[in-house]
Amino acid sequence: SEVFRHALLYLSYTPIDKIPSTERVEFAYDVSMAALIGKDIFNFGELLERPLVKVLDDSKYSSTLKLLEAFHNGDIKTYEDIMAKDGKAQPLLQANKKFLSMKVRILRLMGTVFSRSSRDRALSFKEISDACDTKIDEVEFLVMKSFSLGVLKGIVDQVAQSVNIKWVQPRVLTKGQIKNMGDRLKVWTAELSKATAHVEEHSKEILQ
Repeated sequence: SEVFRHALLYLSYTPIDKIPSTERVEFAYDVSMAALIGKDIFNFGELLERPLVKVLDDSKYSSTLKLLEAFHNGDIKTYEDIMAKDGKAQPLLQANKKFLSMKVRILRLMGTVFSRSSRDRALSFKEISDACDTKIDEVEFLVMKSFSLGVLKGIVDQVAQSVNIKWVQPRVLTKGQIKNMGDRLKVWTAELSKATAHVEEHSKEILQ
């Protein structure tokens, strides 16, 4: 985790053209692996926006870039496909396979919560099980692990088999995600305008 944070700080002040071209791919790979296996790194947006990691796309480490994107999106299927195809060739991934499997599911849970309204963050164990591709009897452990890592805060109701999420760790969004949020905001604004017009129209009838 410290390696990743120091590398990110370095990249904040160092343009890519100042890094020798012969070192860029290996450096990008090392930073990416530090992010993936870092025990408390659950934010990949800032790294993915750095020009440095783009060099992985045309290298022997192209699957590492795809893995970063999968973790950022909480994409469990892509993660498992990459691990099945290329995981054995990367000892660090194999050595941390159990943790990575848990981590991508926590990221999926974070994404699920993040996509919902702040007033609609009560999730049943079944919803979490389906979203995170996790057995129903392992959901509580997944949630408690998220709480212990500090990426989520909430209350577990074992009787009702549900979780009420109060807080989710803020995320650094990629440009694509910001655009999607902008599109959602436009739709919400249009719906609000329609509702306002409807209320105004009917309030006139009442006043008359």
